[in-house]
Amino acid sequence: MLAAAADAWVARLPGLGATLAQALWVLEFGVHPLVAKWRPFTVLEAREKDLALEDLMQSRWDIKRDLFKGLKSMAMLAYYADPASRAAIGHPGPFDRQGIALAMDYELS
Repeated sequence: MLAAAADAWVARLPGLGATLAQALWVLEFGVHPLVAKWRPFTVLEAREKDLALEDLMQSRWDIKRDLFKGLKSMAMLAYYADPASRAAIGHPGPFDRQGIALAMDYELS
């Protein structure tokens, strides 16, 4: 479901597709010293994935931090834009004007 939301964003921004694809290839198949892992990202245990992402986030190399920021932005966008996540986060979503209006309708004391 989240992948569908990410696909929808990429479809609206065609210039983003190639860059995102490269970032995902690097995350999946990159190895030391570029990414702190030896096996493909999708087969790693949760803790190993966390360590690889933490290495990207805290790197002294700008390119690794930029890779992390781009991937995190797309993941967050897909998660928070997905209607299925709204119940978990208690927010009507970024594009639901009616829901936002209802959420903002409260008495000021």
